[in-house]
Amino acid sequence: MINNEISKNSLTLPHILDFAQLDPKIQKNPENHWTWNLSSLSYQMGRFAFNNSPEVGLFFRYISLYYQIDTAIETGTFEGSTTRFFAMNFNEVHTIELSEHRFKQGKELLKDLTNVHHYFGNSQDVLKHILPTLKQKRLLCYLDAHWNDYWPLLDEIEEIGQTHKDHCIIVIDDVKVPGRKDVFYDSYRKQSGSDEYLECSYEFAKSKLDGAFSGYHYHYVVPQNPEMRAKLVVIPHKWKD
Repeated sequence: MINNEISKNSLTLPHILDFAQLDPKIQKNPENHWTWNLSSLSYQMGRFAFNNSPEVGLFFRYISLYYQIDTAIETGTFEGSTTRFFAMNFNEVHTIELSEHRFKQGKELLKDLTNVHHYFGNSQDVLKHILPTLKQKRLLCYLDAHWNDYWPLLDEIEEIGQTHKDHCIIVIDDVKVPGRKDVFYDSYRKQSGSDEYLECSYEFAKSKLDGAFSGYHYHYVVPQNPEMRAKLVVIPHKWKD
């Protein structure tokens, strides 16, 4: 699935290859420059997944093998970096994007991946549509659609619990880690125009998680660079047969 093409021009490298120069952004025209070529290849290989924290991907690969999960759902495609990683490690990937621009961009960037299914729209509405079709499958549900003043997280968890109670792993991105002030996390306005903010935390999602599982254990996954945000991973105590 990986396209390893780089510039066909002669390869010119600097005497010192400083990886601090590596440009993770791919929204520009390719240039005959080592950082562009390496960034492009890194994107194709999933290097920029999980906010440029590929070591986190190893954990998700491990739990997918351990729990025999071959299907991933992602809410919030953005630039497709994490989607691409999932596509290389799961047989089937469903990714949902609310922004029309990002949706079209994701389809173009990931057009070489035939196991990725793209959906445009509100994640709650799309989940209501696709989850019944995946009812027999164990899922990894990666929830990363929380952005700006629109925060569908609780609705997403509730929808997942309707069809996959004790039959999935739920991952919440950008979450607050208790006692770790060095780990960045997201917060959102309680309502449009309000000065009151909600934190992306286990406590915020707990009531919906309690409904999505009969019993569960949860874990915080912190990347090497804590500024790249932690993930809350929720695993059922007993899987549905």
